[in-house]
Amino acid sequence: MQYTIIKKSDSRLMKSLSKLLFFNKSFMDMVTTIRSTIYVPDNWKEFSEKKKNGIIEHEKVHIQQSKKYGFIRFAVMYVLLPFPIFYAKYRVKFEAQAYGVSLYYMDRRKYRSNAEHYAGIICGPQYGWASLDKEHVKNLIIDEYNKFKASK
Repeated sequence: MQYTIIKKSDSRLMKSLSKLLFFNKSFMDMVTTIRSTIYVPDNWKEFSEKKKNGIIEHEKVHIQQSKKYGFIRFAVMYVLLPFPIFYAKYRVKFEAQAYGVSLYYMDRRKYRSNAEHYAGIICGPQYGWASLDKEHVKNLIIDEYNKFKASK
């Protein structure tokens, strides 16, 4: 799978999104993928190879999702459906799939990470409070982890 990595601070699009997403103070410190471009924070070079690999595998899931649904449909589902905050069903679904993969790769590489931590991220401001049910999200991530693990 082909992808490009660009620092967020080098992208006008990411700078603009950062202003639009003013409530997400850590946006420029997060990794974001649009189509097959992975936008990384300025400190990306400081990440360990294990952490980078886990993140890249996560973002590759989003690239596949975008290709499967088509970019516009994927973006609308991710951002708006059925409701942008508190019940963003598709954002939860897409992130659970990607974090299930992250959990697999980071566990395999002995990197400390767990589904509860990821569920907290999805249910917090970084993902626009996509769900209020952290336990449900955690279980979705574990299910996705188990599906991915079984496919290997």
